[in-house]
Amino acid sequence: MGVTIHFEGKVKGATAYSLLIDELREFAASHGWKCEELARSNTVLKRVRDEKPWDYSGPTFGVQLLPHLASGPLRFEFDEDYYVQEFVKT
Repeated sequence: MGVTIHFEGKVKGATAYSLLIDELREFAASHGWKCEELARSNTVLKRVRDEKPWDYSGPTFGVQLLPHLASGPLRFEFDEDYYVQEFVKT
């Protein structure tokens, strides 16, 4: 049986985003996890706000960490407002 972890948040801008991504890369490297860049010029992200579905459409950027073959990817895919809302299944 697995566990699903949901998370969301927002960083305060480009500098905070860069610092977070650097920390994620370092963490992945220190644990032997694969780390992949995410950058799309136009995509749709399915999200939930106030328990109702809504979609973001536009550019995204971030990183994807691959902790283990039996785990789903841990995606930190931000929108143009530096907001992220994701989940991972363990």
